Amino acid sequence: MIERTRRRLLETPHGYMECREAGTGTPLILLHATPTSSAMYAELLPLLAAGSPGAGGVRAIALSTMGYGASDRPPAPYRRVRDFSQAVAWAMEALGVERADVFATHTGAVVGVELAAAWPERVSSLVLEEINDYNNDEGRAYHEGRHFYREPRPDGAHLLELWSDLAVLGPSPGLRVSSERYLDTLRVNGQAPGDAYMHMGWRGAGPYAICRYPLWERLPLVRAPALVIHGTNSRIRPLHERVVGALADARGVLVPSRAVFTPNENPELLAGITLAFLAEHGLAATQQPAEEGRR
Repeated sequence: MIERTRRRLLETPHGYMECREAGTGTPLILLHATPTSSAMYAELLPLLAAGSPGAGGVRAIALSTMGYGASDRPPAPYRRVRDFSQAVAWAMEALGVERADVFATHTGAVVGVELAAAWPERVSSLVLEEINDYNNDEGRAYHEGRHFYREPRPDGAHLLELWSDLAVLGPSPGLRVSSERYLDTLRVNGQAPGDAYMHMGWRGAGPYAICRYPLWERLPLVRAPALVIHGTNSRIRPLHERVVGALADARGVLVPSRAVFTPNENPELLAGITLAFLAEHGLAATQQPAEEGRR
């Protein structure tokens, strides 16, 4: 039986944050790529909730970071990764979750690093998927060349441009995923952007922040056990060993990929790898049954 995914809005000091969750038990917070939302995890959430052979299911909680999906835009533009991570900590408070394991991909992976570095009491273990350092000229050029605010036009030409922009996230495994990505991109492009993120508009909020984040300074501050995942054919693959080595307690795994790996490419494989890691290193692995604790 497939676990039903529940949806709600969480109230934070900077507005509502969209939340999708499935399952029960120990909490796993999931953070998405740009410019998607928690909808990115539609296939993965039920698999994480159901569990796999040798590893029980979890309470999988996917958040849409502020400004993305159905989450509110913050009252002032977020320009630092720390701002996004603070909002995640607020969402955890709204959920009544003091401590959780964290799965984070692409832009979300950088947000996850800062959450674990700045709020170590919040993060029990950390899975980082396709993390990269963009705090350099090449990284900024990459994102500024791929994220654009598309001015609405009466003939709808901007809608085709937004569809073509989906290539930012690499090959899509199917039309459903492409359609969901398109809706997320359309939503974040929906209002005039101001000049906080240059020509990128609000869809460039996450990229702007990660392109100014000192990743190599912050990674050693993460004390939680970590799993680092990259695709075998990912353009980010050359940084894999460096990221693993920069963390205090980490191991890495490479997964088959067409290009940069995304959670939609092989959710069954990703769920199995994640659940196995959590069974060994996550919050559930550190908790003892009440009866045993009283002995």
